[in-house]
Amino acid sequence: VTVSVLYCRTESNMGCTESKELTAERIVEGLKAALDLAVRETVNQLGSAGGFNDNPALHIKIPDTLGDVMDKVKPLPGIGDKVNEFESKMNEAAEAAAGSCAEIFSNALGQLNFSDAKAILEGADDAATKIFREVLGGELLAKFAPIVREKMGELGVVSVFETITDAFASIPLIGKKVEFDLYDYVCNKAFEGFFSVLAEFEGKVRNTPAMRQNNQVLQEVFGSKKK
Repeated sequence: VTVSVLYCRTESNMGCTESKELTAERIVEGLKAALDLAVRETVNQLGSAGGFNDNPALHIKIPDTLGDVMDKVKPLPGIGDKVNEFESKMNEAAEAAAGSCAEIFSNALGQLNFSDAKAILEGADDAATKIFREVLGGELLAKFAPIVREKMGELGVVSVFETITDAFASIPLIGKKVEFDLYDYVCNKAFEGFFSVLAEFEGKVRNTPAMRQNNQVLQEVFGSKKK
């Protein structure tokens, strides 16, 4: 399968100098290159301090199911500050995990096949990201989860949470242990956030010539895509 396009080498107003046939294989190469660049940009953004914590759309909040626990422990001496610390540390763990997963996501691109590359190229700005997650999301999550768990341990997320839940259980007339899968919660929130930002960066690669200027494949495939 080939696609007839006009290829503008500079992606500028200098005009198109030649007609070029884009094969399906070349389009796939371009889609993978776009995702690889988007992965690196996502890792850089989310792996930086505040990548989750300072982004209202991605910030990992204390879940509603723990609301009663937090409300009851806040007045306790030495515990109130732990609630804010706990929320902050969840986000810091997500940031640390996101900053450490570039290889996992980039390597997975080698396994990715696009059955209809032309449709994906001409589709929504996040079309390749959606296919990436649909095909390899389960495998990626399985590899991402241990990284999140490791970072949660290193940053003391679990320790702070246990301090809070122990305090809750010690309150008279409550005396019960809190049942909540903290690892699963933080991992899924971090994973959702990663793919959300990945989709945004795919769109930027598609629509921002400056992001493609150092990659001939990206220039060729996306620079010639008709809007």
